[in-house]
Amino acid sequence: MSSITFFITYIISSLVLLNNKANLVDAECTGRLGLTRVSEEKFDVVVGDVIKLKAQSTQGGFRYHWSVNGQTLTYGLMRFSPHYVNSNTARGSALEIRDIQRRHGGIYKLKFVDYSNNCQIIDFKVTVSEPTTTTTTTTTTTTTTTTIPTTERRYENEFTPKPNIEPVVGLKKEESDPVTAFITLIVGCFLASTLISSAVLVIAYKRALARRTMQRLSTSSIQKDSYKDDDDDESDVESRKTGSDKVRRHKKRKEDRRYSDDE
Repeated sequence: MSSITFFITYIISSLVLLNNKANLVDAECTGRLGLTRVSEEKFDVVVGDVIKLKAQSTQGGFRYHWSVNGQTLTYGLMRFSPHYVNSNTARGSALEIRDIQRRHGGIYKLKFVDYSNNCQIIDFKVTVSEPTTTTTTTTTTTTTTTTIPTTERRYENEFTPKPNIEPVVGLKKEESDPVTAFITLIVGCFLASTLISSAVLVIAYKRALARRTMQRLSTSSIQKDSYKDDDDDESDVESRKTGSDKVRRHKKRKEDRRYSDDE
């Protein structure tokens, strides 16, 4: 905190010393270097005007410095300002102020320094005022017109023709709105596509159902055939067994007969 206070105090004291030094330098610029005004000394202008402060010297100059109300107009300030345009030559300087505002009024000073560091100061006074406005009053006159109705006398026997009203023939029906027609067309196309897709789905479902039924029937028939083949095989085996038993019995009978004959 103390360092910040010291820094602020140092800046303020430096500014005061610079101001005193500038005033001392201005007081010392009492040389006569032949610097004269080319433009007027006093300018009374209004906001928005353009003025040009110009001075020249009979001797060759080394530096020119412009200031307003004690503030130096540096090169950077005039370079980027839309109001100040500075132009210097070997024997003079000019300061043009464009679109002048109230804040641009005051005392402008031009400091001229030659090659021997001798200097001379010349000043200009600029007064800026607001533009005067003119008030225009317009008077409006209103005219009123009164109309008096007139009454005409009619008699009872006065003939008043009745209006002849003829029937209107050939009237056309109101044409449909194109937007409504377009919407109707879109809805119709949507319904038609829905019906077609539904029919296709039904047909596909029926075909799939029929295919599944055929597969089931073929599977059941194959199973029945296999069962039948198994039964036939079993019957063949039994018949073979029965035949073999008969043969054995016949052989045994023959052997018994043979033994009986031998005895």
